[in-house]
Amino acid sequence: MSSKDIVLSFIASINQNDVAAMGNQMCEHHIFVDSVGDVISGRADVLAAWDNYFLMFPEYHLRVEHILEDGPMVAVFGTTDGTFAGVGAAGFVRHIVIHAAWKVVISDGMIGSWQVYADWSRGMALMQDSDEQALEGGTLLKT
Repeated sequence: MSSKDIVLSFIASINQNDVAAMGNQMCEHHIFVDSVGDVISGRADVLAAWDNYFLMFPEYHLRVEHILEDGPMVAVFGTTDGTFAGVGAAGFVRHIVIHAAWKVVISDGMIGSWQVYADWSRGMALMQDSDEQALEGGTLLKT
């Protein structure tokens, strides 16, 4: 299986919010780096973080627009979207769509590291309790 195929399989597991399948595709020493540079190390800790993330964004989904492979390194470009499940403006669903890129390193046929590059300022505005800030920052869908 190519590095690209491994990454696409992992993305399919993410899109299904399937933490168990994700864990089966990660190295024990897996490293996750978020869009602000915070690092989580170790498969168990990363899976716990993903589990919590899927609770916050139950419809989380990655859309791949371009993918490049160079040996064990894969670059993915696309968008990420989901609906924020937190407390927000009365009567609104906070659906967030953000352009993003991911740098993935394959190690022994598994996901060794996963790094996200994205500007979360719009997403953060949507997650805040203020209607005005949310309306300035992105798309709100009336429920």
